[in-house]
Amino acid sequence: MKKQIALNISQALEKVKIVADNSVKSSQESSASTQEQLATMEEVSSSAQSLSFLAEELQQSISKFQTR
Repeated sequence: MKKQIALNISQALEKVKIVADNSVKSSQESSASTQEQLATMEEVSSSAQSLSFLAEELQQSISKFQTR
């Protein structure tokens, strides 16, 4: 009887360990994905700032011409 209880506890703890390991793995994958998204957002932001600067320069260049 005591051996069976010990075996049941051991099996339950092994299942808890598996769930915990899977949770850690999922958290790590989520963290990596979030870091990739952040890097992409920073690239998009940088590109948007560059485009804004170029648009301002273009607007200044165009304003030198007069239309009739």
